[in-house]
Amino acid sequence: MANIVGIKFINTLGGKSIKYDNVQITPKGIEYLFSNSMMERVKNTLKDIKGTIPEF
Repeated sequence: MANIVGIKFINTLGGKSIKYDNVQITPKGIEYLFSNSMMERVKNTLKDIKGTIPEF
């Protein structure tokens, strides 16, 4: 099962291209983001960075 739906990789005369329509993350993809330790570290780092940047 894919973690993201709505993306197709196609071959063109100029090489490879991406066709997308109604791109969505699947429930399996959301589960991966919440359970993956690397993504958890990224999320926490972004929260820390957000806390140090003043709001305008």
